[in-house]
Amino acid sequence: MTKEINKTLFIATFLLSCRVLSRSIEDAILVGLNNHCQERSLTFVEAAFYSTTNNKHLVIL
Repeated sequence: MTKEINKTLFIATFLLSCRVLSRSIEDAILVGLNNHCQERSLTFVEAAFYSTTNNKHLVIL
C-alpha cells in the first residue's frame, strides 16, 4: 500500500518473505519502484522500518 504526497512516495506496507530473498526478487521490486516513481515524477521514497528478531539483519540498510 502506498500514497503519494508532494513528490514523495510513502510505502505504508511492504512484506517480503525471507524465502524469496537472494533470488533477485528484491532487485526486480526496486526496478519497478524506480519506474513507478519516474513515471509520476516522484523524487523521494519513504518507508518505516520496524525491527524484529526476524529482520534484525536488515538494520544495516
